Amino acid sequence: MSTTTQTPAKPTWYPVEAPDNGGPTDFVIMEGDPINGRRVGNYADLGAAVYYCRLHNDHESLNYALNEIQAMYQSEIHFGLVGFWDGGIEWYLGVDLETADERGNKPTVEEAIVELTNAARRRYPTSTYARGRASDISLVEDQRTVEDLSYELHAAIGPFDLSFDTTDPDPYEPRWTLTPKDPAALNLDEGVDAMGYTASEVLREALDRTAPAQETK
Repeated sequence: MSTTTQTPAKPTWYPVEAPDNGGPTDFVIMEGDPINGRRVGNYADLGAAVYYCRLHNDHESLNYALNEIQAMYQSEIHFGLVGFWDGGIEWYLGVDLETADERGNKPTVEEAIVELTNAARRRYPTSTYARGRASDISLVEDQRTVEDLSYELHAAIGPFDLSFDTTDPDPYEPRWTLTPKDPAALNLDEGVDAMGYTASEVLREALDRTAPAQETK
């Protein structure tokens, strides 16, 4: 795997095994430098860290749906998109349309990609792609990346912890939890942290809760 970032303005991520990092697991991603860089987060195993490094370093698009289908491709899942004028966008899972494992049709490319990737999660539950994504995706207007959201939230509330629960076997339960260092920084019920299915979702939720919290001060 190449660790060179394709987009020059984007710092390179490095997968590192660091037993003394102070986090919940031994495996981390470091940004900019594998030793002295910024720690992006902790991951369940080195394979997961390598996977997310590859997605970050190789991706140039900020479009959520495009990143999803790129990740599916990197997981070696066969698929196709076929455009029929005035007939919608046909999607399929498999080597070709005629022998497809699953297929569908949507009026736009982005809607077809969303339906395709959600179908792939269920069709290939043991794939690297499915294991890295616990729930369906949906069309969202907010195209900010996890990095964008993290920097914005840190500027708004200061330090926070973002963790992924690897102990819960239910893939349809919220897995990401965000806990601010300052409990009063977010408008949260007592003892409740911001939670979500994806890192982006929980960061957006936390950002949405900063304004009401600040207005009541």
